[in-house]
Amino acid sequence: MHHPKRGEKWSILNPYKSYILDRWQQRCTNGVQLYDEIKARGYPGSEALLRMFLADLRSKHREAGSASGLRLDGSRHTLEIPSSLPPKPCVKRRMSGTRASWLFVSQEDVLDEKQQKSVEQIRKAHLDLETAYQLGHAFVMMLAERRETDLDAWLIQAEHSDLPEFKKMAKGIRLDYAAVKAAFSSMWSQGQVEAQVNCLKLQKRIVFGRANFDLLRLRVLCRV
Repeated sequence: MHHPKRGEKWSILNPYKSYILDRWQQRCTNGVQLYDEIKARGYPGSEALLRMFLADLRSKHREAGSASGLRLDGSRHTLEIPSSLPPKPCVKRRMSGTRASWLFVSQEDVLDEKQQKSVEQIRKAHLDLETAYQLGHAFVMMLAERRETDLDAWLIQAEHSDLPEFKKMAKGIRLDYAAVKAAFSSMWSQGQVEAQVNCLKLQKRIVFGRANFDLLRLRVLCRV
């Protein structure tokens, strides 16, 4: 336990400094991890106070250079700091569900090498993800190649999968089966209509609360 010297300012971190120094010697310099560890041991203070203490450690390490030992003010614990601290861990951003979904339904020939590797890693993470990839990719390819004869087989696979999302999708297709099947062979699409509706909604949001219907009408007509 840390024992303050006479005249030293007391801190709620003091009882935990010896433990922190021991962990530092073990090359654990990650502030978040150290905070979690001392928090589990009853530390009631803030993470900011710990970060200040760690910053002081790093500062004294730089001043000492490659010195083999360092005694902190007010501590009976002599800290042996290695000449080179371990590199900071590489923080990787977690892939969003939206991006993962896009990768899953994209054809392989449009993905670069890094994206293809990401898809492989996701598929290997869990059996359900592999099933989701197979079902999603099969549906996209079936639609792109206009293979309406494969729709019934795909629906059966989706309905018997353990994935609620695909079961719900299959149920929705069943409810509008004729229209979905027609989409495989018809050259017509309501994409243009949906685009115009979205543009109209955008214009309404822009003038909402600031103008009346006449201005909205003019904005739509001028755009056309």
